[in-house]
Amino acid sequence: MATRTLLLFFILIFVAPSSFAQQRVIDQLEPLRDTLPPSIEKVDVLIAMARAYGYCGYSEKKYKVLEEANDISRQIGYKEGIGLCLIFQSIQEFNEGDIDRSLESIEKATAIAEEIGSKDFKLFCDYNLAEFYVYGKSNFKKGIAISKKALLEAGTNASKKNIGNTQKILAISYTGIGDTTMALRTFQTALEIFESYEDSPDIDPGLGTESAQTLDHGAMNAGQIHEYTGQLYTNQGRLDLALLHSLSALHTYEEWEAPFFEGGVSLGIADILQLQGRLDEALKYLRKAKDDFILINNTYFEAQANSKIGSIHAQLGDLVEAQKITKEALGAFIQEKDSLDMMDTYKNLGKIELSLNNLDNAESHFTSAFEIAEILKDSLGMGKNAGMLGNIAAQNGDFESGLSYQKRALSIKEAFGRIVEMPNTLLDISSLFENWDKPDSAIYYAQMALDYSAQTKTTTNLKNSHLKLSELYKSDNDFEKSLIHHHAFHGYFQKLYTENAQQLLKEEQVRQNVELFQKEKAAAEANAALLSQRNRLFVALGTTFLFLFLASGYLGLRLRSSKKEIESQNQKLTDLNQTKDKFFGIIAHDIRSPMVALQSVGKQMEFYLKKGRFDKLESLAKMVEQTTHQLDALLDNLLNWALLQRGVMPFNPSIISLNNVVSDVSNLFNGAIEAKHIHFKKEIPDGIKVVADESALHTTLRNLMSNAIKFTPEGGIVSINSEIENRSVLIKIKDTGTGIEKEILEKLFSLERKSTKGTAGEKGTGLGLILCKELIEMNKGGLAVFSEVGNGSSFEFSIPKK
Repeated sequence: MATRTLLLFFILIFVAPSSFAQQRVIDQLEPLRDTLPPSIEKVDVLIAMARAYGYCGYSEKKYKVLEEANDISRQIGYKEGIGLCLIFQSIQEFNEGDIDRSLESIEKATAIAEEIGSKDFKLFCDYNLAEFYVYGKSNFKKGIAISKKALLEAGTNASKKNIGNTQKILAISYTGIGDTTMALRTFQTALEIFESYEDSPDIDPGLGTESAQTLDHGAMNAGQIHEYTGQLYTNQGRLDLALLHSLSALHTYEEWEAPFFEGGVSLGIADILQLQGRLDEALKYLRKAKDDFILINNTYFEAQANSKIGSIHAQLGDLVEAQKITKEALGAFIQEKDSLDMMDTYKNLGKIELSLNNLDNAESHFTSAFEIAEILKDSLGMGKNAGMLGNIAAQNGDFESGLSYQKRALSIKEAFGRIVEMPNTLLDISSLFENWDKPDSAIYYAQMALDYSAQTKTTTNLKNSHLKLSELYKSDNDFEKSLIHHHAFHGYFQKLYTENAQQLLKEEQVRQNVELFQKEKAAAEANAALLSQRNRLFVALGTTFLFLFLASGYLGLRLRSSKKEIESQNQKLTDLNQTKDKFFGIIAHDIRSPMVALQSVGKQMEFYLKKGRFDKLESLAKMVEQTTHQLDALLDNLLNWALLQRGVMPFNPSIISLNNVVSDVSNLFNGAIEAKHIHFKKEIPDGIKVVADESALHTTLRNLMSNAIKFTPEGGIVSINSEIENRSVLIKIKDTGTGIEKEILEKLFSLERKSTKGTAGEKGTGLGLILCKELIEMNKGGLAVFSEVGNGSSFEFSIPKK
């Protein structure tokens, strides 16, 4: 449970709800964003901001700066920046459950790394790929293979950040396969790398200085490794070392003001204290964790804290409160559809019902937990719940079924090295044999429990094992051995009592020190009050000057704020004027010109009829048809654009056949295709259904098809095809036309761009592509353009699949 919770925390780093984590980093970076020009430095700052916003849980801000970083990277041709944005995109896709697309984004980033020949960036991609297999597929062996190969290929010239993180995921992979020796050794290697970072930070070769992405100097990474190491020691039963590392992690997180991480490691500390029998202290850390998660509005992990609080209340004998809190947690996990935590909470609720002697309810809850574990193929979960079902079966007199369940639980815990948990199962088996009237077997398993307890040196397990053996030997009339174990039990009982008493004494000393400090403070304040009476005039004058200073500062800030707001409003007015001028230009030129041409058509037709020039009449008819089609498309685009700008564009999504819409649109261009002898290919499989506004999709396809034909020379090729990508359909309209120059490509969706004539002199307004982009976004999709001068263009957009 502890390891799984830890892995889940790492996965959710970039989706943690709002907090104040990394706020110092954000405060340093935000001014740079406004002052730096489009450059590698600005991309670095934007990606660092995305990382910090992710820690803070500011999702909307994170996506905005990532989009800006991606746009600048494409604008300046910074391929590594594009790759970094792809990695962040893959993390988001992973968190949204789109596993296949997440892997595809990592592979695209890896291809960029190989193209530019950057070993360090390739290592970063491989590190994320290893994480994908560990967290997404639970394939720890694959994680080990990828990490080892990546470290070998990168050598020693890669950045400390990427080497350290790759060592970290390698250690986690070792943990997953149960190789704790290699896991601890690798965690230590990673920790040493991050702890040395402050003295010798990475210098980014592209920047010539330290990256903005490492402003914390590896502190948060070091904190995570301490946390992971603590969890590993917890699973081994080495609780003192586990507590040491976990408290070190908590100190780091508190220093960097990261409530999400503070709450996570506090849960782990509570687990350790609970195993040590220090239940009151465990409750304090659990309440701290709950407060942290409430602060950042994370209901999921708040439910985790509640589940553990309920478990401790049960241990303290407050079963009614335990039942209430645990049911609240279960409701939250069911709402979140989190099967693993549902399983654990069903198990905890089953224990509480068992303590309340509600055997039927307890069996029902343990059965639910066991069934979920079977579905998830969670052997440890099956083992824990098998043990509880074994206890219930034994209480109902079905000793054979109970023993079968308990042995299954024992074998699973042994296979996974959960030595600290084995004594409890062995004591349960001992009790089963005791009730089955088989004292020799009961003593045998109680002695095994004692042996395992001695290995882990867990005080609670040692106390319980000696108590069981004392009772069993007493029942067997072997009073000498019973007395030996009773003395041992009493010794461990006293040890626990003493440890708890010492802790309480420490807390009392702290409390008394605080009281003494408060008394001394009160005396000092009284003395200061006497002195202040003689200096009241000076204080008053100082206060007045301070007030004036603060007031002037406040007015200055308000003035700067108002100035920024006015500048923003001026920019908006400038944009609106540009839009207005564009509209007037379209109306004045692009509508007036064809209208003037049509005005003289009547007289020309009359003249050619009198002269009998029917060939000229036919040519004139074609010109009229072409002009009216141009006007129709122009007016349609203008109307849709105006509706979009006013926010009143009708949007009625429905399930429609993609093939039917593509066929309807392509039929409109049969004449233009034949006139330019263009080879047209349509590859849209039957049966593809999309969810979109049919009118918007029709308009988008019409504009993109028109552009493809417009810029394709005679004898060229225009094609339209589709690909299914998980939850969406990707539609590609390609041509073998003139292509688009880089400077035009950068302004392709801007009103600043002027329309370009086609290969046969076809005219346009420059409004169609802008309209397409907004219509596609309205349909929850995205539009991308790939083009090279002389090699044609490809317009690709996605829309949701049915």
